[in-house]
Formats: sequence, structure tokens, C-alpha cells
Amino acid sequence: MKIAVLPFNAGPQTEPAFARQASGFVGEVAKQISQHEINPVSYMGRADEGGMPRFAHINPSEGLNEDQMIADFFQQSDVDKVVDGLLTETEGGGGSMTVRWHERGKEKATEKQYSYLPGGMLTALRSLVDDFVGEVEAKLPEELKTDEGLFGTDDSQAFRNFLLGYDATQYVERAQGMVLTSFDPAPAMAALIKAVEADKDWEGPYLTLVELCRLCTQFRIGHAPVIEKSLRKLTELQPSDARAWYALGNLFSAAGQHDKATEAFEKSHAVDPNEPAILTRLAQEQMALSMPVNAERNFRKAIELEGDDKPTMDHLANVLALTGRAHEVPDLWKGIIEKAPQNAHAHAKLALTYASLNKKDEAKRTFETAIELLEDPILVKRYFAPFLMQDGQLDAAMDLYEDVLDAVPTDIGVLSEYAQTLAAAGREFEVPKVLRDILAANPDPNTRAMTSAWLIELEQPKRVEIVESATKRAESGDFAGALAELSPLKTWLADYWKLWGILASVHNNLNQFDQAELASRKALEMYPACEPVYGELCTALAGQDRESEAYDLMKLALSNMPNSLLIAINYALAAKRAGDREEATKFARRIREVTKDAENLRHILAEIES
Repeated sequence: MKIAVLPFNAGPQTEPAFARQASGFVGEVAKQISQHEINPVSYMGRADEGGMPRFAHINPSEGLNEDQMIADFFQQSDVDKVVDGLLTETEGGGGSMTVRWHERGKEKATEKQYSYLPGGMLTALRSLVDDFVGEVEAKLPEELKTDEGLFGTDDSQAFRNFLLGYDATQYVERAQGMVLTSFDPAPAMAALIKAVEADKDWEGPYLTLVELCRLCTQFRIGHAPVIEKSLRKLTELQPSDARAWYALGNLFSAAGQHDKATEAFEKSHAVDPNEPAILTRLAQEQMALSMPVNAERNFRKAIELEGDDKPTMDHLANVLALTGRAHEVPDLWKGIIEKAPQNAHAHAKLALTYASLNKKDEAKRTFETAIELLEDPILVKRYFAPFLMQDGQLDAAMDLYEDVLDAVPTDIGVLSEYAQTLAAAGREFEVPKVLRDILAANPDPNTRAMTSAWLIELEQPKRVEIVESATKRAESGDFAGALAELSPLKTWLADYWKLWGILASVHNNLNQFDQAELASRKALEMYPACEPVYGELCTALAGQDRESEAYDLMKLALSNMPNSLLIAINYALAAKRAGDREEATKFARRIREVTKDAENLRHILAEIES
């Protein structure tokens, strides 16, 4: 039996977040213990703001759903039953839940009301859980028969606050940062703090707040001081838990405050000295502060604590290389191989280290020895193939790529490298099939864009030549001539992101900002990581007096590409044009530090700071 649990609607003066999470909680409990397929549903709709796609939760009504809506849901899905309801709270803290069970083919739903007085919400929810479990012919495990077992706490208000915070966390995560500009995570953070204060033995609110702060840091949502204050409060409430300090370190790192990040990671390490990930992040921040000796020491400590995979070894190898001690790196990998001879990753890294030291013969011998020694040499073959390709041994490289693809036929990275090797070997007639295999493997949008562009260039060379000709015209200043060549291709090359990228530049230079905006958005829909096009879109928006939209756009771009210099420059420019001079100046200063005041950037940075 398939059952869909719709989010409860929120009645007047009722938090929609609480209503939808209450039904979601009940559905998840039943899902975990039932043999039936139970799926809590989440309503999120797209709501474009300034031409940017964003997402929002939907509360369909302040009453029960219309019968037609339920009928439509049955028609559009293959579920056997639908559960929906209405949660209404009173001013005093009481409330009621009206819950309905709809069965396919039956006109009348089964309806039941669960009312509760102030402080009695958990009792009502437990009654609903018991009825739901009975409806699906399951049995509640013994460990869930207490409030602490089922809800994590016996404090009704703490659980409500937890649900409010959890809802915000889910929203940011599911929207992947594309939340409404009006969304403010501060109330959710405050609710989670209250939940932690009310029941310090309950881990749920603590972990949820740490995750919410992490997501807001990643996607640059909310205000950094609010996130910092929330995390610092957590360190006071739970001084024996290192995770809030760890999240605080990442917050400072994202803001370029590496000294504060280092301090936070040191405090996290003091609380949990046996967690290698903390030491690794501490060492990374120390490297950012030009403290390689300290970084090396902490990377080595992290490696001692790690399992056989030793993910921090790569970081230590980089430190040694940067400090003129690259010759020491092979012994590091040899030490790991001695302890774990079947560690394919270590064998591959040893060979690649020899290659980086320009010891090609030693690298090749290491690869070949590993293939003979390992029970499963696929990983080593995967790294050996590009080594051979770069060394001009194309036939041998293709043989290895084919071995790897026999084991992992949909590995997009391997397919891409194989296609490049085929092209280098003069076997371009075989490339289109490989490119189609990449597209069939559901690649990320950026890989799809690059792959589609290559396929178009192979299959429509004459039209691509026109794009290249128009690009040269634009570079020489003949923007009208370039536009005349490009315009007829919009239909034929609609999926060719390069066409839309050059069109955006041409329209901007002709002061046709509305057309430049359309072309920019078209290019970015196909190729979200195309850094130059963000600059074109910002120019187009600024040309239409929409500087605030450009700033919001660049905030999102920076959260997705935090290490891109071009994105950082355009972000700073957008901040200045939008009137946020403090942010613009701060980023210009950071760019100067990172680029060591590169001469070719002085003019644009001076413009940002003026």
C-alpha cells in the first residue's frame, strides 16, 4: 500500500512551519516502522524574483483542503491513501489537529480531531502517531513508547521550537540556497536556541542549529553576526561539544577572517582532541595565515588519527611541496602502502608524486607494479590512463580507459577523459558516441553544457564557424556586424551556450541591456559556472537600474564559486553599485591580499574602492 502524507495546513494565527513539520514528523515515524510505502510530501513552489528562480513553501489554505485538490492528487499519483489535515493553535498555547484519511475510490474520508490544552501538544501528537501506526498495521517499538524516545524530549514547547528550526533548515537545504530574499533565518535560530536551553540532554536542536548555520554560511543567507552569535551561544550551552566551534571556524573562514577561524578550530580541537577533521581544518587555516610549520604539525597529527584512507595526506604533501620538500612526499605514501598493501589510493598517489617530481620512469614503474600487486587495480588504472595520455602513449591510455569503463560504464569523469584521448588520437569519429554516453549519464549542468557544446562543434561545424567569426568581429569592435551574424543562429544553435555568451557581450556593448539580460540568463541556465557571463548579466542589470538584483545574483554566485577570482571581483563591483561600500571595500582588500596586489587588477580594484 502506498500512502502520501500531505503537509497539514495552518489555521489562522498558526505557524505554517509548525503545521507542516508536525505532519511530516508523524509520517516519518510511521515510515520507519511500517512495511507499507509511506511518503511525507513537501509543497515547494518556484517564485522568481528579479528573474532569478527561487523557491518557497506553500500553505494552500487556512482551512482543510478542497475535495477537488485531493481528487487531483489521486489522479496525478499512484497512491492508495492520502492523509491531510489542519492544525490550528490558540493564543493560550493550546490547539487542535483535524486529520483526514482519504482512500482511492471512496468518496467520504475518515476524519478525527486531536485537541490539546497548553503544554499538551505531545500527547495529541502521540495519539495521532498511535492511530497512524494502527492504520498501517504496524506496532510502535518499545523504545518509542516514552516521550523522550518518540520526540527526543518531554518538553512540549521545546519540541515545537525544534520543529520551527528544523523547517528552516530543510527549506534552505531543499532550495539549495535559492530561498526568497525575504527569508530571515534568525527566528529559526532563536527557536533552536530556546529548545537547547529547555532540554540540554536532547541533541536534536543542537545539531539542527549547527547545520542551519553551516547552510547559511555556505549560501550566504542571513547576517553573519547573527550566525556567529547563535554558534557562540551553543558553545556556552554545550561546552563539551566541539561541533559549534567547528561551524564557527568555517563561518570565519568564509569571511576571510583566518585568524579568528584558527582560534575557533583550536577551541574545537581542545574539546575533541581525537577528531582528525578538526586538525585538518585548523591546519588549512594556518596555511592561509602563512604558518606552514604549524600546519604541517597539525596535518601530521590528523593523519595519525585517520583510518587507512588518510584523506589529509594530500594536504600534507602540498605543504611539503610548497616548502621545497617535495622529495619527502614519496616516503609518506610508501609508509601507508607498507601498512596497507592493498590501498589502491596510496599506490596511485605515490606514482603521481613521482610524476610531479618529473620522475616519469619511476612513476610508470610504480603504476605497473601496483596493477600487478592489487586485487582490484581499477583505481590505479583510472589514474594511470591520463598519465599515459599526457605522455603521448595514446593507445595504451585508451586500453586502460576501456578497462575502467568496463567496471564503471557511467563514470562521467572517465568518459570525458576518454573522449579527449580519442580526439587526440585522431579518432574523432568515435567521440560523438562517448559524448552522448556522458549526456545519458545525467551529468551536472556545467558538464552537460561543455559536453553539448563539443557535440555541436563536431556535428555542426559550419554554424560554429559563424559564431567564431562573429566573436572576432566583436573583439575588433564591430558589434553590429557580430550581431548580424549571430542573430540567425538562435534557432539552430539554441543549446549552444557559447552563442548566448557572446550575444550577451554584444548586446551590452550596443547598450541593448534587456536583450543582454535575456542572453546572459539563457547562457547561465545551460552553464551555471560560466564566470564571464555573470559579469555580463551584472552589466545588463545595472544598465536597467537594477543594481540590487545584480548584487543578489552575485551573492548566490559567490556562495557557489567561493574560490573564483572573477566572481569575487564582480561581487565586489555589484556590492559597490548597490550601495554596500563597506562590503565592496572589504572584498577589494581581500582580493589584493590573495593576488598580492597584482598589477593587472589595480585599476578595477581602485574603481571598487573609490
